[in-house]
Amino acid sequence: SLQGGNCSSKDSNCVLRGFHSPRYWTMRTIVEHEMYFAPPSRLNDPFDARAYYTAEADIEQIDRFLKQWIGKMMPDASLQEKRRTYDDYLIGLASMSNEEHEERMNQIALEAMDQVLGVYCMTEKNDNLLMWTHYADNHSGICLQFDSEERPFKRYPQKVIYSKELPQSQFFDIKDEERTVFYTKSIDWAYEEEWRLGREHLSPGVEQFSQKALTGVIFGLRINDEDEAEVRKWVKQSKTKAKLYRAVRKKKEYGLDIVEIK
Repeated sequence: SLQGGNCSSKDSNCVLRGFHSPRYWTMRTIVEHEMYFAPPSRLNDPFDARAYYTAEADIEQIDRFLKQWIGKMMPDASLQEKRRTYDDYLIGLASMSNEEHEERMNQIALEAMDQVLGVYCMTEKNDNLLMWTHYADNHSGICLQFDSEERPFKRYPQKVIYSKELPQSQFFDIKDEERTVFYTKSIDWAYEEEWRLGREHLSPGVEQFSQKALTGVIFGLRINDEDEAEVRKWVKQSKTKAKLYRAVRKKKEYGLDIVEIK
């Protein structure tokens, strides 16, 4: 598998990019300097945020886990409702096959992560043909470039680890392994060279970033005149110093050149 790492704020070469299609959230990102941190369940890969969970645990570990999980998932429920959920899980556990229990553990873990984690996905490369195709509406969208030394990128985005195997975690005693699950994907996605900025210990949602963080806007090869004019208007409204670029075809090979424009 490819190894992950931290994007240090001291690394001047660490510039991160997010691909977008011109629409509501792209406007908010450029004009209002707002980023949407999505819950793990909203990510496009159905294997994302999944692990191979083992269930070896004593009764104290199970009891502690269930109480924490129910507290997160049902914060406004009565003690009676929480107790019923606790008992239902234990009763259901006794009647489940191993396969059913493994699926249920993944479901519970994903529900719990959705309550306390949000993610904004980026990449190292601004000229990756597949990234433009998959995430920028077949090259008709844009790519936003961010400076990793500015807020909130100074929280050290984590480079995604690509692996053939699911991360393994002890289900009833999840600690640091929770981070590994969140930052691990199938090796089939390695071409993305993805970095993830996590909004940990907070619910998914909107967060503002420093006005200086947005350093560039790259127009896709196929962007139409109307969308380009709209994005240019947003950049002016944003009062940032973001530079404008255009993706153009290389002449002698399959690839893109990113050229600065006015």
